[in-house]
Amino acid sequence: MNEILILEPDHQISARIQSAEPLQTSAKQFLEMDWTCKILMADSALLKSDEIVQKILSARKKKQFQKLILLYDRSTPLAFDNKTYNLLEPQYFWPQDELNEKKLLQLREEIQQAEQDENYLLLSTELNAQYEQIKSELQNELNEKTKNLVESRRQIFEINNRFELLRKALFITSRAKDLISAEASLNELLSSQQKITWLKIIKTADSERFQKELSSSLESTFKKISLVVDDISYDVFFFKGDKKTFKKSDLDFFVKLCETIQINLNRAIKITNLTTNERLFDLAFHSSPQFIMVIDQDYNILQANLAVEKIISEELSTPKCYQVLFNRTAPCENCQRGQGSDGQPFQIQHQDKTFRVQSKIYESADDLEKSVWVHLYEDISEQTSLEFKFQQTARLAELGLISSSIAHELNNPLGGIISYLQIMKLDLPQQHPFHADLQMMSETAHRMKKIIEDLLIFSRKEDIPTKEATLLEDLLQKNIDMLQVQLRKENLNIVITDEVRATKIELSPLHFRSSIHLVLQYLIQRQKTKKLSNPPFVGLVEVKIFHSQLFDTLIFSSNSGPVETNSNTKDLSLMALEKSLIDQGFQALLADDRTGWIKIEIKLPKVLK
Repeated sequence: MNEILILEPDHQISARIQSAEPLQTSAKQFLEMDWTCKILMADSALLKSDEIVQKILSARKKKQFQKLILLYDRSTPLAFDNKTYNLLEPQYFWPQDELNEKKLLQLREEIQQAEQDENYLLLSTELNAQYEQIKSELQNELNEKTKNLVESRRQIFEINNRFELLRKALFITSRAKDLISAEASLNELLSSQQKITWLKIIKTADSERFQKELSSSLESTFKKISLVVDDISYDVFFFKGDKKTFKKSDLDFFVKLCETIQINLNRAIKITNLTTNERLFDLAFHSSPQFIMVIDQDYNILQANLAVEKIISEELSTPKCYQVLFNRTAPCENCQRGQGSDGQPFQIQHQDKTFRVQSKIYESADDLEKSVWVHLYEDISEQTSLEFKFQQTARLAELGLISSSIAHELNNPLGGIISYLQIMKLDLPQQHPFHADLQMMSETAHRMKKIIEDLLIFSRKEDIPTKEATLLEDLLQKNIDMLQVQLRKENLNIVITDEVRATKIELSPLHFRSSIHLVLQYLIQRQKTKKLSNPPFVGLVEVKIFHSQLFDTLIFSSNSGPVETNSNTKDLSLMALEKSLIDQGFQALLADDRTGWIKIEIKLPKVLK
């Protein structure tokens, strides 16, 4: 592109600005050529041609030049009129003599500045367009984000409302103890939040009938959700007063609410059952008269019932089972602690008592050293004693049967012997030397007969007691003689006062001897028990009698006490003694005599004068 194009008939103008290196062209060439330049200089004399004018106008439209300069000669009249001038609208109209390089330099600077301005304008326009586009995009994005933010805030607000409503529902159902209270509380809550109009919980068995009745009487929207409480199936109906459908969020909330009701009510029922079972267990655990305790591997008592707590000494910081129960310094010899043979209980003997121990181990899956044992100590001393006495009674019954058989076998020949001895005594003279021998044989035979009668004392049955006046000494002595071996073996002495020896009463000798036998058997058993804890112990029984105006009291006092009320009430000998005396019209009383002594009082009829 040329900067300057000069349209002139000669070279006068181009010669003046030769340093600017203009391109000079004639009118003919101007009309024929396709050109572009920054400055178009035209001699005004050439504007007489309309073709030249139209060419310049066409070139302007095509933006083939930026500046149009018309040059004229001062000495020559103008070759165009005002119409042509206004049509061309030149930027400059200079005389030819004023054209110089300085003006061209200013003109170039103006063109460069115009170009720069135009470029700046284009760039500014482009930047403004980009700005507007970015602004529009940002505005759209901002509007979208604002819309999303508003929607998010709305959703968060709705979620918070549902969460708060669910939290309140959780709190209400957690405090409800049954479906009725849960239904009433939820009705109040959900209706106040305009979630439902009302709520109803119906058993599944009645649900279909309820739904039919509801459909026929009400026109409303409802949702039914099932739940199970305490193994019973229910349907929960959520009702809406209008016919609008529930939102999906409301339906999700109802499902979660029903799950909450099911979980909380089942938990409440389980807690109630556990509390009841725990209370019953504590009641049974602490009310048991037997010793129950939980111990660890070092025999330390971790937990015990009241029966054990009553005997735990406050001086023991870490009480052990063998210290508390048996006052021992080491574990019991026969203690098997959860490992009884074949899972059977084991027994522990302590002084005169026998304990049967039920032991059960509870092992910890994480740490075997944390295993515990539950021990139940059952005092079976009375049971053992009763079993022994039953065995003794059975042996006595067998002995009575054998004695009866032997006595009957001996009675007949013994009767013949006594008869023949009597005949022989009658046949011999009084002074015959065999008289003394026959007399001795007769006395021996009668003594044997008396022994046989004593053997039959427990095998005889006397439906109607025959009462007769009898010395107490005779009855007592006969029983003592029969038990002489047992008395010596157990180191038990019996002392009868003189007053008792002189007392005579009216009673059935056979029955009363049986009663005395039971008393002596009971005292012998007490002596055995006493000797278990003190082997060298010497027992003493004092037999006394006390007279009053109404009755006489026969008293057996023994140092094998004291009285143990709980065990004595189940003692077989005492029970048989009481029954025997009641049958005879007498009365017995067991009581403490003095420290360490025991006495049995038998009330008898008045002494015969």
